[in-house]
Amino acid sequence: MKTAIIIYTFRGDAACLGACLASLDRLRAQGHDLAVLVADDARNPLPYPPAGVDYIRTDFERRGNLNGRVCVAGMLSLMHAHAVQSGADCLVKLDCDTVINSLDWIDLTQTMSGWQLAPDKDYCSGMCYAIRAEALEDMHAWAVAHNNLLAYNVPEDIGMGLVCHAVDGGMRLHQVYEDGKRACGYIYNGQPDESGAVVERPAWGAYESMEVVTFGNRNYIHASVPDKRDYAACVMRAYLDYLGAKESRLLQE
Repeated sequence: MKTAIIIYTFRGDAACLGACLASLDRLRAQGHDLAVLVADDARNPLPYPPAGVDYIRTDFERRGNLNGRVCVAGMLSLMHAHAVQSGADCLVKLDCDTVINSLDWIDLTQTMSGWQLAPDKDYCSGMCYAIRAEALEDMHAWAVAHNNLLAYNVPEDIGMGLVCHAVDGGMRLHQVYEDGKRACGYIYNGQPDESGAVVERPAWGAYESMEVVTFGNRNYIHASVPDKRDYAACVMRAYLDYLGAKESRLLQE
C-alpha cells in the first residue's frame, strides 16, 4: 500500500516535527512506502523548512488550529493533489505531536479510518486519520460546492467527517480499546523538574504495542509546564529512544 502523509504545521510545531518525522522513518524501515509532505502555514511558518521531505507553504485561512470551512476546503485541495502526485492508495493526515507505530488500522474498504473523536461524535479524531485516495476528489468538490453548509469556524476533524458523510462515504471508527487491547494512547507527560526534563516518565512498554500515540494533548500535560509543545517534543524523543534501544537489543540477540 502506497501511503501519502500530510502534516499541517505552523511555527509552534517546530519542536515536535523532528520527532514526528523520525517516527515515520521507523515505518519506512519496516517496509512501508510513504510520501511525506509538510504543509506549513504561510502566515506563521516554521523557522526553517524540514530536511528530507517535501515542503510547501499554504495561504488558506486556518483560523488558529485548522478551523473553518475555508480551511477544510483548502486542506482537501492539497490532500487530493498530494495523493495524485504520489500515486497513493490512501492519504493520512497526521498531527506532528503524534507517532504512528502501525498502519494496520487503515481500512481501504471505507472512505475514512481513524479513532472516534468522542463517544457522542461520529467523526475521526484530527490527530491522525486516513482517507482513501480515490475519495478525495469528490470530497474536495463537495467542500467547494457546498461550503456554505459547513459552519464558519467548524473544526477540521468534524468538517472532514461531515464532508465524508455528505459524499456517502463510509467511516471506520476505531475505539481506544478494541480487540482486547489498547489501540491508541494519550500520554500523560508527568511533572517536569526546574530544568524542564521529564521526571515522571510513563511506562513505555504499555505504549509500544499501540498503533497510534499522541503526546501534545494539553489535558494530559501537567499544568505547571510553561511551554507544552516543547515539553511534548521532549517526551516524544524519550519514547522514540526507548523504541530504538529495544529494537537494537533485539537485533543483537
